[in-house]
Amino acid sequence: MVYINNPGFINLSLNWRMMSTRPLTKVNFKRSEITDYLGKHALVLQLDLWGAREVVGFDSEAMEERDWIQSQGIHFTPTTLIYTRNAEGAAKEVFRLPGYLKPFHYL
Repeated sequence: MVYINNPGFINLSLNWRMMSTRPLTKVNFKRSEITDYLGKHALVLQLDLWGAREVVGFDSEAMEERDWIQSQGIHFTPTTLIYTRNAEGAAKEVFRLPGYLKPFHYL
């Protein structure tokens, strides 16, 4: 089970072997300055666009990861999301990056 109820950094990747997601995993996330920062400041999750693992969303509702992804309006990978909590404590999306960008965009 994957718990998404703590806001943080979420990387959506269909499969690391796919051409569209491979550079994010094999290039960007191999850079220590990126992974060190994320390790200190974010909860990083990798989800599968078509996956069936059970996840628990921000509202504490359990569903398959593909259903949670669809509920967030995501239609392709890679997609990078960053969430935080608003003043009332509810999760709020603050950043969405559809597609791949080179490492310097993450720094």
